[in-house]
Amino acid sequence: MIVAERHTTRVARLLAATDAKFGFVLSYPEWSGSVTGLARIATAVLLPAEDGSARLLLARVEELSRAWPELSVLVIAEPDREVNGRRLDQTVSPRAPLAEEMLDEIAMEDLP
Repeated sequence: MIVAERHTTRVARLLAATDAKFGFVLSYPEWSGSVTGLARIATAVLLPAEDGSARLLLARVEELSRAWPELSVLVIAEPDREVNGRRLDQTVSPRAPLAEEMLDEIAMEDLP
């Protein structure tokens, strides 16, 4: 997961309390530095509220997606969020956006 720096410890602790096999957590500054990639596992990016930071982060996500098209990257943002004057649900992915309720249903299907 890529999250705001102030949330890294909390998110790591929350992940540790789940059945997740991996719980890698990076802050925006850690990933915007000289890091060239991520662990090749599905990654969630919690988009920052500030538009300038969001634009930079989305550019890194796009770069990563071109380099590793098989990697699943989930961008988490408000449903009506716009960056550069365009709605994210219409520009970030060629797939339809997923509502939070749908993610909850998917997660429940994976439980024993």
